[in-house]
Amino acid sequence: MVKYTDIEIGSTIVVKGSFGLDPAQTVIVTDKHRNIKNGFAGIDYTSQSGSHGWAYMDQIVQVIKK
Repeated sequence: MVKYTDIEIGSTIVVKGSFGLDPAQTVIVTDKHRNIKNGFAGIDYTSQSGSHGWAYMDQIVQVIKK
């Protein structure tokens, strides 16, 4: 499991969107939140296609580059 401290703004990560239901994709972290929703930490990101999204920490599969 990836921890909040494992990522930084600008990190390249692999994330599964839609609460973990979407296929994994490589994205860039644009912001970090200790409480993104309902008291859980998470991140905002931009995909390679330019779309924006957010995810809880447990949706992050891997940190490629910190």
